[in-house]
Amino acid sequence: MDAPSWLLLATTVLFLYATGGSWMLQVVSYPTYALVGEREFVPFHKDSGRRLMPVFILPAVVACLFAVALVFWRSTAMPLWAALVAAGGGLVILGTTFALEVPKHNRLDAEGKSLALIAGLIRDNLPRSLAWTLGSAVLVFTRIYCCPGEGPSVERVSLGARAGHPPHQQFVEPREIHPRHHSPVLSS
Repeated sequence: MDAPSWLLLATTVLFLYATGGSWMLQVVSYPTYALVGEREFVPFHKDSGRRLMPVFILPAVVACLFAVALVFWRSTAMPLWAALVAAGGGLVILGTTFALEVPKHNRLDAEGKSLALIAGLIRDNLPRSLAWTLGSAVLVFTRIYCCPGEGPSVERVSLGARAGHPPHQQFVEPREIHPRHHSPVLSS
């Protein structure tokens, strides 16, 4: 695989990872902030943020930067529209994170528990979760349908080729990647 193909693969994997993390924040973590006691809230919130940094925040930022890089450094088989959607999602995620979410987290650390701020975290995280989801869908679509030959190849079994034989006796049709279209074609 060439470097743009690796970039697409890495961006797709990181987007899928961050999509799961973002929905976990949306549905589990942020709503449970309201269950933490007043006195325990600040230490809990600070420790939670510190623990999230290496396992979610850093990979998420890298995913967003990779998505923007795809606009400028992508495979010729990747449509520009797909790169722009992924990059746009990355920019929405970074923008809402730094403009809306980080200030709320800073206030929670400084002022303590606030149900209004917690509700704001949940509300303002939703565009991020949706952007992660859309970006992941577009990147997976791109990997499967636009750039199928730009990764480890998987031979497909022709299901009807040897009717009556068990699946392990089915034969694999030879395939090659057409150099111009980057799409699999049957060999003649």
